[in-house]
Amino acid sequence: MKIRIKPFLGGLTTLFVPSVADAMRCRNYPQVDAAYYYSVWMSHVCIANYFKSWDSPESVLEIGPGKSLGVGIAALLSGVQKYVAFDANPVLPPGTESHLVAELASYFQRKAPFVVSDPNFPTKAFPAELFAAERMSYFLSPEWLERIRFALREQNDLLSYLNDATTLEANSVDYLLSHSVLEHVDDLREMYALMWKCLRPGGYMTHSIDFSSHGTSSEWNGHWSVPDWMWRLMKGKRMYFINRAPLSTHQALLAESGFELKGMYTIKGKSGLTRDELNARFQHLSESDLTTASAFLIARKPLL
Repeated sequence: MKIRIKPFLGGLTTLFVPSVADAMRCRNYPQVDAAYYYSVWMSHVCIANYFKSWDSPESVLEIGPGKSLGVGIAALLSGVQKYVAFDANPVLPPGTESHLVAELASYFQRKAPFVVSDPNFPTKAFPAELFAAERMSYFLSPEWLERIRFALREQNDLLSYLNDATTLEANSVDYLLSHSVLEHVDDLREMYALMWKCLRPGGYMTHSIDFSSHGTSSEWNGHWSVPDWMWRLMKGKRMYFINRAPLSTHQALLAESGFELKGMYTIKGKSGLTRDELNARFQHLSESDLTTASAFLIARKPLL
């Protein structure tokens, strides 16, 4: 068992100090800029295309955008004509991101490469073959940029931000994504059922999932060594604590829900744990689970 004291004390404090619990009800959102949102969107586009799963979607649903719709703005600038954001915890300040529209447009206008931390990622170049020049001239026009700004202020058929899962329509989007979100979802089975509901038959989805300990342990995968009773204390009353689900759990839920796994891109890490150090509940983990630090999962909802 290799825990860090600070996150343990933080979780413990939320159990006894209500004001601390309230302050920790939101995820820890870093301060990021247009370059980050551009890179997130383009990494999903390019990994989907790499696995032959990019179909120029007209409608997109993002799960867990957090405090920014930057990824959605990037999607709308690349040809998407309907963007829906869903987050169960409404933390987005309304109408405060108009500045991102022009900033993100400049990246598309320059056909800028994007940044990913993994040096072995399949590509970092702008995928010009996916974005026809004539089409992009429309989606980068002053008129379209103003439509996005208006939608950010008013919300309409072009852009919407929802917090109630029951308001998400069945078979309503062509493409679905999440980025560093699914590791924070407590009920993954319910989440995969929701994604199945929303994605149209034949639609694709991509998910970037971080399987690391998120600083709770001195080892990147040390969270799998922590006893359940101690983990409950470390979590306390914090929302969006990591769920400790390994890669194999997501693979099983994809299959159980009916999705076809079209591709998987993993980043490996050397395990610092012995089998004897694992929590009994995680003794079954395969070597692949124990050494997968993060992954992109690319899946499709079959035609009915």
